[in-house]
Amino acid sequence: LLSFHLGLFRWKWDAAEIASKTASTQNVVDLLQVKMRKLSLEAQGFLQCAACLGSSFTSESLGMIWQHQNVFDFKSISAKKSTNELLAEMTGGHYLEMLEIGKFRWAHDKVQQAASSSV
Repeated sequence: LLSFHLGLFRWKWDAAEIASKTASTQNVVDLLQVKMRKLSLEAQGFLQCAACLGSSFTSESLGMIWQHQNVFDFKSISAKKSTNELLAEMTGGHYLEMLEIGKFRWAHDKVQQAASSSV
């Protein structure tokens, strides 16, 4: 990607090659969004709510938002699963990790980015 040209005593690089080699970060977000779109609308809305709370949050704070999600009209989803059921599903799907009882964080910052960019 980067080399030193001895004849010119200069560094040389190919900007297009560097861009193609470092584009994987956006690819990860794109792949995660594809995976998230396969979830139920309820689960997608739940992840979107969680993404708005930051990198870590409590089940209580997410539950308060999730109970009132119809106010924000996430595609007219009516909550069928409880907050705890959805947290268990998202933890099992490796979107979230439990730090301690009642406290969660995103499995990776790119997972949160994918959820928040789909809002």
